[in-house]
Amino acid sequence: SRLQRAAENYREAVRFDSTFALAYAKLGSTAVYLYNQGHYDSSAAAEAKTAIDRALRLDPDLGEAHYALGIYRLLVDPDTTEGMRELEIAVRRSPNNADLLMDLANTEWNLRGPKSQAITRAERAIQLDPRNQRRMVVLAFLYQEAQRFEEAERTYDRAIALRPENPGPYTQKAVNYLIGYGDIARA
Repeated sequence: SRLQRAAENYREAVRFDSTFALAYAKLGSTAVYLYNQGHYDSSAAAEAKTAIDRALRLDPDLGEAHYALGIYRLLVDPDTTEGMRELEIAVRRSPNNADLLMDLANTEWNLRGPKSQAITRAERAIQLDPRNQRRMVVLAFLYQEAQRFEEAERTYDRAIALRPENPGPYTQKAVNYLIGYGDIARA
C-alpha cells in the first residue's frame, strides 16, 4: 500500500539522518494510520510513539510532530482532549499548512459539529491550496451539514470546475439539492 511504502521511505530517511525531525514526525503519523487501518499489530503503535517522541525531542516546535502526537492520542491511545490539544498546537506552529488545517477541521467537526471552528479552518485550508478538489469537496460538505446550502452549492461548483471529469462532486451537489432544497429535478 501507499502507506506502507511511505513508512519505509521515512524509515530510510531517518537511517540516513538521525536528526531529521520532520521524517520522524511523518513516520509517526504514517505508523498511526497503518495501525488504525489494521495493517500492523501493536508494533506499529510502538513505532509511531517512538518516532513521535524522537521528533518532539529534536524539534519541540515542529507542527507535524504535534500533529502526529495528536492523531496518536485520538486513534491509538484515545484521549480526545489531549489529541485535540495537540492538533491545535500543530496548527498554531504551522498556520500555513493546509493539510494540518484540514485534518483539524475534519476532527473538530466530527467531535464538536457546527459549534466548532471547523468551517473557518477548512476555508483557510482552501485559501492556502485553492486547487485541491478533495479539500474543496470537504468544505462544501461541511457547509451542507451546517445547512448553508447556497455556500455548499457554490463550493461544489468550484470543485467541479477544478476537475470536471471527477464524478464525486456532482453526486455531492445532487445530494445538496435534495437535502437543502428538496429539489429532485435539479438533483
